[in-house]
Formats: sequence, structure tokens, C-alpha cells
Amino acid sequence: MGSGLKKSAVACGGFSLFELILVLFITVMFSGIALASSNLANRHKLNLAANLICSDIRRIQQQNLDNNGTYAVLFDCYNDVYYLKKCEIGAVCKKVVLPAGIDLTATNFDFDNNPGNGYDNELRFNSKGEPFRKNGILCGGHLGLKNKNGKYLYVIVASVTGQVRIGTAPP
Repeated sequence: MGSGLKKSAVACGGFSLFELILVLFITVMFSGIALASSNLANRHKLNLAANLICSDIRRIQQQNLDNNGTYAVLFDCYNDVYYLKKCEIGAVCKKVVLPAGIDLTATNFDFDNNPGNGYDNELRFNSKGEPFRKNGILCGGHLGLKNKNGKYLYVIVASVTGQVRIGTAPP
């Protein structure tokens, strides 16, 4: 009877140390891969959003160069959207919602140039493609984008030339 008890205990034996280490190793590997792919996806979304904003700013700049009217980009940092609009009629041509997990943190575009009301987050170009303010001063600026991982990209518009670029550091 004693040997029967011993036999069933051996048959119901647990996992070996090797098996436990192997399962733990595989779990850690899959967790690392999942985290890395999540970080990669968030970085890709951030780059995609920055490139889309650059493209839309260049589009507005080109429309002003073509003398099709006065167009502007208006950024809404609270709702993470921006608008492309035709200024003469005040109509929004296009509303762009940033991808989920991408925050439009701030801009320093200030078309009305009124220090009393802060930045109005509006970017306009003249017929030469230069960014300007209401009083005629040529003035570019930048906007910040942030993803879920806390990584930032900046879309920068040069003051005199109107060149649009993406940077990893604020100007």
C-alpha cells in the first residue's frame, strides 16, 4: 500500500525546473515583442501625423502662391484637429482629426499678433508663399505633436522662406 501511494505521487508530479524556466522565458520574450511593436506603432502614428500636417501646410502655401484666394490652417489643440479654410468666405475646406493617441500639444502661430489674447493658432501665407501676420510681419512658427509614449515631433515653418520641416527638438 505504501508503494501505491508513492507511485501515484510520481505520476502526478509537477513541472521540472527546466520547464518552468522555459515557459517564463517564452512569456518574457512575447511580452517584449508586444511592447516593442506597440512602441513602433505609436512612433509610426506620430510620424504619419507630422507628415500629414506638413503636406497640408504645403498645400495651403501652394494655393496662396497660385492666387486662388487666401487660405489658412487653423489648429485646435484642445480637440487635436486642424482645419484648412478659405479666408474670404470663412469656409472650412477640410477638417483633419489626428489619429488616436496623437496630441497636438501647442502652436505658436499668431496671425492676429495680439499679445492680449495669446496665440490664435492660425497660419497664413501671402501670395509669395511666406508666412505672415495680420500686420504684414513675416513670421513662421511651429507646432508640437506627442504620442502615447511621450515622444515629440515638431512641425516647423521658417519665418522668411516658409520652408516646412519636421524636427525632433523645438526650434
